[in-house]
Amino acid sequence: MDAVESVGPEFYGECNLPFQALETLEFEKLKIWKEWSSCQQDEGIGVFSCLKMLSIRDCPKLEGNLPEKLDSLTMLQISGCEELVVSISNYNQLHESDIKIASWLKICKITGCEELTSSFQKEDRLLQHLISLGRLRIEDNCALVEKLGKEAEQLLQLRILDCKLEFLTLSKCAGLLKVPEGLHHLTSLQELHIYECSSLVSFPDVGLPPSLKVITIDEMSISVVLCKMPDSS
Repeated sequence: MDAVESVGPEFYGECNLPFQALETLEFEKLKIWKEWSSCQQDEGIGVFSCLKMLSIRDCPKLEGNLPEKLDSLTMLQISGCEELVVSISNYNQLHESDIKIASWLKICKITGCEELTSSFQKEDRLLQHLISLGRLRIEDNCALVEKLGKEAEQLLQLRILDCKLEFLTLSKCAGLLKVPEGLHHLTSLQELHIYECSSLVSFPDVGLPPSLKVITIDEMSISVVLCKMPDSS
C-alpha cells in the first residue's frame, strides 16, 4: 500500500452508511498516507457505529484528526504517526489500559474524558510515556491538569523527567484555581496558552519555566500576551 496518499470516498463506497458491522480497523505502514477524509454520506449516525478497536501504526505523514464519531471505541492504538493530532474527545468507553499511544507521539488533544483521568493508576505516569510530546491541549478536564503537575514533580524527584513539551494549552477548565507548580519543571516549555478558565486566580509560587517565551491569557475578563525579550547580546 505504498502508493496510498488519501483515504476518502473510494474507501467508503456508495452506500449511505458503510462499515456498520466493522469492529476492528487497522492501518499499518502506509508511508505516504497524508489524509483521512470523513464520509460525506454520514448524517450524524456515524460511519463506524460498531468500531471497538482502532490501530494506526507507522504512518509518518498522516495529518489532521481522527474521525470524531467513534462512540463505541474501546481501544485506541497510535504509534509512528508524528504528524497526527490525537483528540481523545468524549470517548466514554475508553479507559487508561485501552489507550496505547507510542512514546514518539508529538501532538495530543484531550477534551473532557474525566472517566479516563480517574482510571489512571498512581504508578502510571502519562509524561513518562509521552516523552516526545511537543504539543498538548487539555479542554474541560481540571483533574488532568493537576495530575500532570504532580507527575512532573514526582518524575523530577526520581530524576527521570524527560519531557519535550513545548506548547501547552489549557482551555475551558472552569474549576482550575491555580496553574500547578509542577509545570515549572517542564524546562522545554516555550508557550503557555490559557483560555476560558474562569476560576483561575494565580500562577505557581515557584514561578513558570525559564524557557517560557509566550504566555496567552484570554476570555477570562483579561487578555494578556507576554513575550520574552531576546537576549541583548
